[in-house]
Amino acid sequence: MSRRAFVTVAALCAVFVGCGGPPTLYPVTGKVTLGGKAHSRLMVYFRPASGEVTEYNLAVGETDADGNLGIMSVHGGGLQAGDYKVSFRLYQNARTGAGIASTDKPDEKGVTAKQVIRAPYDADSSHDSTPVTFTVKSGSNEFVFDIPRQ
Repeated sequence: MSRRAFVTVAALCAVFVGCGGPPTLYPVTGKVTLGGKAHSRLMVYFRPASGEVTEYNLAVGETDADGNLGIMSVHGGGLQAGDYKVSFRLYQNARTGAGIASTDKPDEKGVTAKQVIRAPYDADSSHDSTPVTFTVKSGSNEFVFDIPRQ
């Protein structure tokens, strides 16, 4: 093959295949509840079901008071297409039940947090044990899930 033909083929491959840049990220939104009830600050974790973790396929989201969810990958908004295992974490004030940031120490008033979500759904267990999976496809993706109360 001549050098000119090789350069032409290489250029066409780059146009049709891409230049090896970052993968496309697709938005993931939805609603997550626990026993049918919405909770603010319920954390939702997406990890690839198989394969290597990258900045494009590892994400976390947090619900608002109505249970609405939006997620961000380590790289930015959305996730690359693929299959994911999903786990959850919800720390609540042991006294009031309000969602709070995760902590192992009592707050300034001596109130501790408790993790409300139990195995196999909780992010504190082995992530591989969660039965919840989700497939991210091109376009918009809606993740709706009610975590069973145990």
